[in-house]
Amino acid sequence: MKTRVSLILGLFFLLWAIPSIAMESVKIRLGTFRLGSSWYIYGALMSDMLRAGLPKDSTVDVLPHAGGVGNPKLVQSGEAELALGFNVTAKWAMEGKMAYDKKLPNLIV
Repeated sequence: MKTRVSLILGLFFLLWAIPSIAMESVKIRLGTFRLGSSWYIYGALMSDMLRAGLPKDSTVDVLPHAGGVGNPKLVQSGEAELALGFNVTAKWAMEGKMAYDKKLPNLIV
């Protein structure tokens, strides 16, 4: 009986410890628009919500400069992991049309 209890407790602590070991802190950069804009405010609120679900010591930086046309370029270049945008400009970016001189294939819409 003691062996079973020890095994169960050991498994419990192992299963409890694995997620905390595996969850390393992350850094996320979120493209919005200029300071004071509604997109910047949305980004600040989203960063608070994201931080609450991320591992300890993770950061979410709000980038206040690119906007609807520039944000896909930030994501494509790796300067941001997430960004706010418009459906139409995201489609243009993926197809390399209108405001974009080449396709931006690293986008997930």
